[in-house]
Amino acid sequence: MAIWLALNGLTKNRSIRIGGKIASVLGLGFILGLGAVWMGRSNTAVIPSAQPSASSQSGTNAKAQSPSNTSESSTNKLREPPIERTAKFTVMVPFDTAPNAFPIPVDDNPDDPLFNTYTEFHSLAMNGAMPEATRETEGKGQVTWNSRPISMEEAPTFLGRLLQYYIFHSIDSLQHNSITSYVGYPAEANAGIEPPDAEVYPYKKLSSELADNAFFRPFLHRPSGDDMTWKMAPSKMPKGMEIKFITQKPDKYLVRFQRPGYFKADFIVQQFLGTGVGQIPKHFASKSASTIMQWAFVVTMHYRIEHPDDDEFNPGNYIQWLDALYDGLHRKLEMDQVEKRSR
Repeated sequence: MAIWLALNGLTKNRSIRIGGKIASVLGLGFILGLGAVWMGRSNTAVIPSAQPSASSQSGTNAKAQSPSNTSESSTNKLREPPIERTAKFTVMVPFDTAPNAFPIPVDDNPDDPLFNTYTEFHSLAMNGAMPEATRETEGKGQVTWNSRPISMEEAPTFLGRLLQYYIFHSIDSLQHNSITSYVGYPAEANAGIEPPDAEVYPYKKLSSELADNAFFRPFLHRPSGDDMTWKMAPSKMPKGMEIKFITQKPDKYLVRFQRPGYFKADFIVQQFLGTGVGQIPKHFASKSASTIMQWAFVVTMHYRIEHPDDDEFNPGNYIQWLDALYDGLHRKLEMDQVEKRSR
């Protein structure tokens, strides 16, 4: 028996004649092969293929790898070393050693580059030297008092705490737009330093931390100037941050800004040395110069910024903020920086 097979494509539509047993075998194999193909087609139509298409497979792989990439990115962040910086400068604070004298004398030279700074020192010293009995005064009537004397032994602690509060007060001022004007002198305007991720710091939280601080609240039962200011124009700080006033014995006074797991910044005041009597700061003028000395303090800023697993946290913004605060404090407190700015 002969079987004719048309092999299209392979034979260019030509017919090939195959005869005998070979044809029978090939014919049977060919028929079985066609049946298998037909059954395969039928199965494919009924049961969808388990293999995804090229495009869907690519998308599936991308989705599957995404958590892995995120996890790897988070791990890399946590492995990055924290960003740290330490910087410091010195502050010279005038102190009158005469018995019953006001602790920080008035600067009689309005052309002194640090005139505003010494004026603020004098005002804070007035609060801090208020007698305890006067602090307990209740009611709204007028109160008169004589400041309690500050001895040489108490001076380093008194002035250290004064500088601690002054630094925080100055940081808050640096973060607000401000204008300074004195009669006969040009006005000076300054743009505030914007904290990163800023939000209003709760007034109750701040006032609770400073409840017993005489420089903040000279009268225990009356609002102070800063008290009323912070109610009307609240401080703004990075979200989640806490403010702490810390004393580390024997002679360190810290203002700490901290958000655990994110950053910690310490502004540290530490006593250095006292000069002899008759030594007054450069450009400072006073009729009591013969009884005035200077106490030197070192102000140190140290910060540590982490790399938390938080895409909204940008360490670079916190570096810029803290460096700007340090520079602002440096300009306000150190003579060399003030003179460079005025040139």
